[in-house]
Amino acid sequence: MIIGQDGFPMREMPSPENPTGDVMIGDPTPDFLLGIRNNMAYKNFALTFLWDIRVGGDVANVTTNWTRAQGIDASTMDRGSQVIFRGVLEDGNVNNIPVIIDDVNYYNNTRGNRDIAERFIEDGSWVRLRDVTLSYSVPNNIVNKMKMRNLNIGIYGRNLLLFTAYRGVDPETNLGGPNTSMGVDAFGTPNTRSVGLNITAGF
Repeated sequence: MIIGQDGFPMREMPSPENPTGDVMIGDPTPDFLLGIRNNMAYKNFALTFLWDIRVGGDVANVTTNWTRAQGIDASTMDRGSQVIFRGVLEDGNVNNIPVIIDDVNYYNNTRGNRDIAERFIEDGSWVRLRDVTLSYSVPNNIVNKMKMRNLNIGIYGRNLLLFTAYRGVDPETNLGGPNTSMGVDAFGTPNTRSVGLNITAGF
């Protein structure tokens, strides 16, 4: 990271080759996706569950970018402290310029926090228990007495477990829904966790 003369990180400057100064970073496309479906049965009981695995794919944590700028993210509790940013000066020497972290000069300033996007690009890998269902088939001798052909009772759960290093609410959330803006988490909501009951009867 290049540090300016004021001691704060510098962004890429505009140039004839890059008039905006913007640099493309991150790639939301995962390296691979994997689903492992397990089906188990014992006597009249049946258990099925799906592990959903995603490896790779970056997520832009825009939520953290904004909450840091507004001073409501826990990471902004260091405001008022003196730090030396890790990086090198424009002449190639290691940065040794101390600066004070505050709202005006850093968190709410495009040159310090908001416009340095690398820190908000995170790995979106996950392992999640997408669904699990436990069911019981009522024995025929009981079902027949009820003048039924079959009866199955089950409980199910969706999105019960999530293992990820992503610091936002859910690496699967997207700014524009499931089909657009993949890899952008901007005040999105996590996948709904749900539990329910299934009753299937045949007459």
